[in-house]
Amino acid sequence: MKDIKKNFNYITIGAMMLDVVFIVLGMFLIANPTVGLNSALMLIGIILLVSGLYSIVKYSINNKNIFKFELIYGIASIVIGLIALFKPFAIANLITVLAGFWLIVSSIFKFAISVELKNLNISSWTFDMGLSVLTLFLGFMLVINPFSGYIILSTYAAIMIIMYAASDLVEQIYIRKRASKILKFLSK
Repeated sequence: MKDIKKNFNYITIGAMMLDVVFIVLGMFLIANPTVGLNSALMLIGIILLVSGLYSIVKYSINNKNIFKFELIYGIASIVIGLIALFKPFAIANLITVLAGFWLIVSSIFKFAISVELKNLNISSWTFDMGLSVLTLFLGFMLVINPFSGYIILSTYAAIMIIMYAASDLVEQIYIRKRASKILKFLSK
């Protein structure tokens, strides 16, 4: 049980730290919309790589049902991160569409977690499900209507990043508040 609690703390605290990094990045992009798209996409690529690797490690540490989508989420983040690093300017619109797909995959993952939280009788499941539906809607918006201007793209991406990270941060806080129920489930 002690190892499960230790792993749980690593997972949730690490995720919260990544969310804070995403929020700061989003705020930077809003404050500096004329920053080079190339630089912004490379920075996003690095963060997505780290986030993807972290998700894969999280899956490896504990591959219970509640974490089964971490592997898919991690691989998707790494793929999008690599594209953002190696072809940032030439495929800006493609990156926007891929970010939309990433949000769609992420929202499906968050929806699955909310269903698991419902099964555990954790009251925050409705909030988490609502956020996953909102993220899904925003992901579809990016896929259907990618912006061509890099200033608009940077600002829109920054808003999306902040909203996603803030929702994930709230989710992590709720999970940590319900830690005893979740630790019991994970120790089965």
